Amino acid sequence: MINDVEIEITLNSPLAPFLGFLGAPATAIVQNIHPDSTTVDLKNYPLGTGTWIFKQWQADRQIRMARNENYYAGPAKLEGILLNNIQEVLTSAIEFEAGNLDVMTIPNSKFKYWTRSEVWKPYIHKLEELGIYYLAMNVQRKLFDDKRVRQAVTLAIDREKIIYRILHNSATLAQGPIPQGLVGYDSTRNSIPYDQKAARELLKEAGYAEGCEFDLWVDPAAAVSQTLEAIQHYLNEAGFVVHLVRNDWNMMRDAMRKGETDGYWGNWWADYADAENFLAPLFHTDKAARRNRYSNLEVDISIEKLQQSLDPQERKILAMKVDSVLIEEAPYAFMWYQTSYTVVQPNLKGYIPYLMPNANKYTEVYF
Repeated sequence: MINDVEIEITLNSPLAPFLGFLGAPATAIVQNIHPDSTTVDLKNYPLGTGTWIFKQWQADRQIRMARNENYYAGPAKLEGILLNNIQEVLTSAIEFEAGNLDVMTIPNSKFKYWTRSEVWKPYIHKLEELGIYYLAMNVQRKLFDDKRVRQAVTLAIDREKIIYRILHNSATLAQGPIPQGLVGYDSTRNSIPYDQKAARELLKEAGYAEGCEFDLWVDPAAAVSQTLEAIQHYLNEAGFVVHLVRNDWNMMRDAMRKGETDGYWGNWWADYADAENFLAPLFHTDKAARRNRYSNLEVDISIEKLQQSLDPQERKILAMKVDSVLIEEAPYAFMWYQTSYTVVQPNLKGYIPYLMPNANKYTEVYF
């Protein structure tokens, strides 16, 4: 610590995404103890240096905040913010239309109603998010230790139809692990097509001419049942026999860590806006999130270079190189990148959604 408002951090080696780390909520500078306590209790008494000051928290219901009059960039235009946690989609929509909510993320189940409404259409914000949905395969299990079987999974699923029919076009077909909007995303790459004949041929080449079966683990709270049932249907048509195993996230995570899952349905969202965040945590051999046991020395070396290089062009080439290897190796069936739609009340001005949620400071929002 240099003085009351400056700190100095020294790294042992270059780390290109480090500034992104500092922009994440987990690295925010906070007071080490509460003024009225001798212990740290950030859950109940969060103290920071941000735009808003914590006022009240009702577990699983709402958080109330007041503006920080001493914020370094100047106080926000609003006096405060109330964040509501409304679980029921219908309740949220009713509250919004009644004027009791000012901002609402449009749920997938009501997508057509809101996006086709002449009343609300002018007040909808579209955002191509930095997030990807995927079907991960445990490459150490007997079935998925053959990349031809893994490649067959992607070929067997009509991802475009699922996006159109079930997700109502609120997603974009994934080209690989790196979402659009990040340096390293290859916009020239051809999408893997829906080709069940090719999928069956790969299974035949891998020795599964009569078909094969596997368990696909799913956290019901994080997946649309129609989506998973459609994926199961397509895979079954191609020669797989897929059993959906529904368990809560804690049980599912424990099974993944132990290597007990054949495959699992998952998603990943950017902690910081860098392609490295979609490569290192998921595919480097030594990372905890590598729950499908994938390991590739070439990928590891390229990721490490990507982390250390400060040359933007070199980092782009390295990210695209890893991206290409992962598409060929297919440890995941890369499904789609999420698109979100947010609707705001007509009298709410200055609202802008950002790619990184922690960039939404709401300082310029006003009525």
